[in-house]
Amino acid sequence: MPSVHLRVGPYDTFFAEYNYANSFPGSSPAPLHKGGLGSGLGMTNGTKVVLGVSELGVYAEADVVIKDKYVVSLMCNGNLQSGVENQRMVSMGFKYRIYGKR
Repeated sequence: MPSVHLRVGPYDTFFAEYNYANSFPGSSPAPLHKGGLGSGLGMTNGTKVVLGVSELGVYAEADVVIKDKYVVSLMCNGNLQSGVENQRMVSMGFKYRIYGKR
């Protein structure tokens, strides 16, 4: 399946991004479409915080880079409804960078 990632704005300060099928292939369900606003918190090493919307509802996503080698990825997605229509998804991932900085 093809994937698309579009980002407008500098990664370290403030940006808007859109992702289509960016989490595939994967071992857990993930939103197909995601669009959000984020910031790299002044860092250029890949650290980011993003808030946005997907077909599941709203989401918050964070990538935290540790010593330029390890990346911890967190995402929480939900539709903010209660009862039978309630849907939530929480994921956590770990990455190891072979070459250090991107």
